Amino acid sequence: MIKHVVMFKFRDDKPENKKIQLLEVKRALDLLPDYIPEIRSFEVGINILESPRAYDLVIVSEFDTLETYEVYRDHPSHLDAIEIIAKYKIDAKSVDFQTE
Repeated sequence: MIKHVVMFKFRDDKPENKKIQLLEVKRALDLLPDYIPEIRSFEVGINILESPRAYDLVIVSEFDTLETYEVYRDHPSHLDAIEIIAKYKIDAKSVDFQTE
């Protein structure tokens, strides 16, 4: 099993604008499992606790193999979601690891 975790930090815009941006991105990401059957599990979360080191949004996803992850990574629906995220993000961090 491959776990793929990505955290995004969005621009420090007005709080009401940031909330709209986060919800737009979350809606786009939440649709991905409907279009990409290789996704084993998929969670999108919006941060609820403010701190200087906090990121704004996280994706935690699982794939059976590295090959099924690569299908997801290159899928047109995923690439469309990346374009939406790119409008708002200022930073991203990711970790990919294998579980038993």
